Amino acid sequence: MSLMQQALAAQHSGNLPEADRLYRQLLAFTPSPEGFSNHGNVLSALGRKDDALAAHDRALTLRPGFLEALFNRANILLEMRRSAEALAGYDAVVAQRRDIAAAWNNRGTALRQLGQHAAALDSYGRAVALQPGHVNAITNCAIALCDLRRFDEALATADRAIAVQPDFAEAHYVRGNALRDLGRVEEALAEYEQVQARNPHHPHALNGIAQAALLLCDWDRTTRMAQVLPAQVAAGRAIQPFVLLGYSDDAALLRRCAEST
Repeated sequence: MSLMQQALAAQHSGNLPEADRLYRQLLAFTPSPEGFSNHGNVLSALGRKDDALAAHDRALTLRPGFLEALFNRANILLEMRRSAEALAGYDAVVAQRRDIAAAWNNRGTALRQLGQHAAALDSYGRAVALQPGHVNAITNCAIALCDLRRFDEALATADRAIAVQPDFAEAHYVRGNALRDLGRVEEALAEYEQVQARNPHHPHALNGIAQAALLLCDWDRTTRMAQVLPAQVAAGRAIQPFVLLGYSDDAALLRRCAEST
């Protein structure tokens, strides 16, 4: 088995430290665009984002316009919320290949991070046109429609995502947001509770439940929530500061909440 094959095998089996070691050994003697790009993916998975970007840059130096490196580099920039740079990367990808649904979807997220919600919706829509069953892209369309305050359309689009994948928690969460913004708060609460049941570690479901309970003046529920929210915030769960303010006046807790959202 060649060194590249060994590195790929370690990468695909999830043994990332070993894959890192093997790619470094390989690239010291046989630098290649594919090797640097693969190494960049491993480094990104290890949380070494700057090193990962450098590896993809090396791949692009060896082969300018290398599509895989352009796409993976843009994905890392998106994770780092370097949104304008990520957008430029996705634009370079779709300039070469306009038929990659994932590139249009991720491009939409970069645009959304930049506050360009109509353009984000268009980009997500292009992803769905290319891959009608792309549940993430359909759900992202619903998110963009919420951003644009087109809540009825957002609700219908979330329903479309759920029809594709009934157990997709994020689509149910977005459906809850659309229902809340339409004033149908009891239905929204039911959606958020369903999300929490499906995925107890969902980053935003607890916030949705807490907010809906306040909007409904459900004092029994808010009393129970007040007992669990401090520990949840301490554990890193994302609660909006103004929602938490309805449950606690602990300044340190509110600050921690604000810094983590």
